Amino acid sequence: MLATLLPLLRAGSLGLVSQPRRALLMPEFDRLLQDLTMHMDEVHSKLVDIMRDRLAAAVQTLPGEVRQLAAHPGQGGASADQPSHTVALLVKQLGTLRAVLAPYLLKEEVEFIFGAVARAYSDALSETFEGLLAQDSSCEGVVRANALAMLQVRCVLLQLTTALVTAWPNDKYAASVMNTAARRAGL
Repeated sequence: MLATLLPLLRAGSLGLVSQPRRALLMPEFDRLLQDLTMHMDEVHSKLVDIMRDRLAAAVQTLPGEVRQLAAHPGQGGASADQPSHTVALLVKQLGTLRAVLAPYLLKEEVEFIFGAVARAYSDALSETFEGLLAQDSSCEGVVRANALAMLQVRCVLLQLTTALVTAWPNDKYAASVMNTAARRAGL
């Protein structure tokens, strides 16, 4: 937000000073804007990297958890039509990130961050779910519940970002889930 206000601050401040001082201040404002932009890019990249790290950890544990749930559907109060603990945790983390970022960042910044996170999640989870289904068809119910849980959180994120709306038709994750749902329905 400060980056959008800086040009206004620059114009207002430079209009109040003499020409020699203006010549000295203009490069300082340019440097400040450059530093601020670089810092914002680093923070945005760090947020995306943190979410990718959490995703990587989830993808490591997800296959074993899905197989366990498929083999023992009623164990621990969980059922095959409910998402696994790992996916529920990912959904919670995405919701927390949204709740933290939305009030403080510009819409475009939130769109950038969630666009990158959504692409990473889509690719990794799609690959994981497809691999699980290829190896063990008994996991289909649990995979479907996990995929639907992730789609629901994506729908919430879609209300927040327009960048994801344009990517939706080409999204491998969504297509994979929709194909699985269609196959189950016999379509």
